[in-house]
Amino acid sequence: MTDTDRQEARSGDELRDESFRHAVPRPQPAEAARARTWANLHADWRQLTARRRRRQRLFAVAASALLALVAGGLWFAGAPGVGPPFEAAIVRASGGELSLNGERLTAAALSALAPSLAPLDLVETGPGTRVAIDWRGGSLRLDEATRIGIERDGALRLERGALYFDSTPWGRGQDEAATIVVATRFARLRHAGTQFQVAVRDDELDVSVREGSVSASGSRLDVTVDAGESIRYFEDGRFERRRIAGYDESWRWSADIAPLEDFSGRTTGEVLQWVARETGLSVRFASTRASALAGSEARGIAALPPFAVLRTIPVMTSLQVSVERGVITVDAAGDDAEP
Repeated sequence: MTDTDRQEARSGDELRDESFRHAVPRPQPAEAARARTWANLHADWRQLTARRRRRQRLFAVAASALLALVAGGLWFAGAPGVGPPFEAAIVRASGGELSLNGERLTAAALSALAPSLAPLDLVETGPGTRVAIDWRGGSLRLDEATRIGIERDGALRLERGALYFDSTPWGRGQDEAATIVVATRFARLRHAGTQFQVAVRDDELDVSVREGSVSASGSRLDVTVDAGESIRYFEDGRFERRRIAGYDESWRWSADIAPLEDFSGRTTGEVLQWVARETGLSVRFASTRASALAGSEARGIAALPPFAVLRTIPVMTSLQVSVERGVITVDAAGDDAEP
């Protein structure tokens, strides 16, 4: 290096040192602002890593499902007596809000989505909210303030609240009867061709059977409940059994959340049979003319809950209806009842 180069280098170093001596320190951000910035960056990082984990889990699940489909499908083709896959979906909801796997949804949104359910799902209805579920072809209904979970084996776990189940809803035969196993902290319930309801409260289990029978088995309870019976089992071991009518007021909530039916092409008599099945009432025709009129198509009867449908029949048809002591009496308008 020449003397000139050394002189220029020294001049440059001196200039740099001089600049640093006169430099004003950069103002530091406030502690609160630094904390907010760090929190925002940390949140962004967690969101990004969460998305990556979800993608990794989805990929792993998809790969496992594909392998299971290939391997299990080959086994299934030759395996005798293997039951159908789990199938359940929400078909109707009414009222306010409910929770599906922790996500709050309105009843209207849930009815529009009609989501399928699977093992390990959790459903919880809020106050004033009820749900109807197509459960493997059967009709499952949840009362307000009810919490259920679906276990790995497809059994339904009733943690609190009340449910109703019809194994052969209107239009299905006994050979198409659906099955359900209900697990509670008091007992495990199994049924035989039935309409029944179960309620779990703080210290008691209630089981009522409208049709068929239900067996309840637990560490301290082993009993069968037949049609027309209701039992109440208390946590302290007390037990009560009583008779209950199929149209008792305690069944009313389940009719109010019944899946709505399209009656196009159906006769008024068929509509009345649907109402009867959903309410536990029976039908009596007060005259031969009324019976004949009921055989005509039920035009203009909308898809409504059972008791609302019953109220529309006199408006949309030439029939009159009245309900007394569990019987729907049907007569032709203007006719006197036959003795």
